[in-house]
Amino acid sequence: MAVIDTGTSTAGKANVDANFNLQVNLPTTSSQAGYAQSAYIPVSTAPRVNKITEDGQIYLAEARQIFHGDFNAVTAVQSTRWGTNATTLTKAVQTNGFMRLNAGAVTTTTTGIAIYSNRVITIENGYEYRVRFQLRHVNATATNKQIDAGLGYYAFAAGQAAAMNEFIGFRWTTTGGLLGVLETSEGGAPGAQTVNINSNVPYSDNVAREYELLITELEVQFWVDGVYQARIVKPTTMYGATKGVSLPFIFRQFHSGAASAACTPDIAQISIIKNGADDGQTHGNRMAAMGKISYYSQPDLITTASPTHNMPATGTIPTAATGSNVASVLNATTQMGGF
Repeated sequence: MAVIDTGTSTAGKANVDANFNLQVNLPTTSSQAGYAQSAYIPVSTAPRVNKITEDGQIYLAEARQIFHGDFNAVTAVQSTRWGTNATTLTKAVQTNGFMRLNAGAVTTTTTGIAIYSNRVITIENGYEYRVRFQLRHVNATATNKQIDAGLGYYAFAAGQAAAMNEFIGFRWTTTGGLLGVLETSEGGAPGAQTVNINSNVPYSDNVAREYELLITELEVQFWVDGVYQARIVKPTTMYGATKGVSLPFIFRQFHSGAASAACTPDIAQISIIKNGADDGQTHGNRMAAMGKISYYSQPDLITTASPTHNMPATGTIPTAATGSNVASVLNATTQMGGF
């Protein structure tokens, strides 16, 4: 028979107060049944929960997909949707639908390749962005190679090894590690904040995993296969996570020296979802930016139409220290403007 005492005894008994109200404390450890969060605090052992504002209201938002990249059933990357810069390294769509970088399994120094979306993602205050993709690899622990996957850009040059001016994503490092990275060109020069993912050890080869970035103006969270890994808070001297107003999705590999082994990363099912208040973008605009109207090749087709764009951008991304407000076409890779 249960025994209930008055007072605040903690000797394995339930307690009531002076008015005989039962005192109840819910579990505060995420692994215990009945665990409840009064505020959104990401922890690795807790499933995703409702976000609660400072005044106790549940956070609700409209979710809309603003980009989707799928290489399934094609033999070449669609030029209206993706750009490529390469030095020696090549890319190739695999029969299972993955896009592979370093398709020739090269280990030579000063080589590299990047593919990037012609559509750029505008990071706006008050919105949350979820960037997801499936990625697998061979020889991810190889040294003298680097792989970047996320939102960002760099100055295209031979070797493809220039520092990212802006980057939010996962990085397989030249020393064989795995990091979450937030790079910004605050102050006119690229600067990076990093955090270890999986104790700075790449996951096992030949296994496809879902990598996810949750981006707000205040922080970036890193998730793998639905499990929270770590976060990076924006620089204290910055107004947001990045200086750039709009960033393409980028997937890059380069060799800073002779790679210790031939690393071949594969990527597929890239999805970017914007959460927040209605932003006024029509469904047609969003589909156009993903190559899903007549001016662009349809999904899984590589034959393209002649028009290069169908709507102007409102501005271009700032390079190191100088911003620009010159309008650019939607897929002008020299300007990489957003809308």
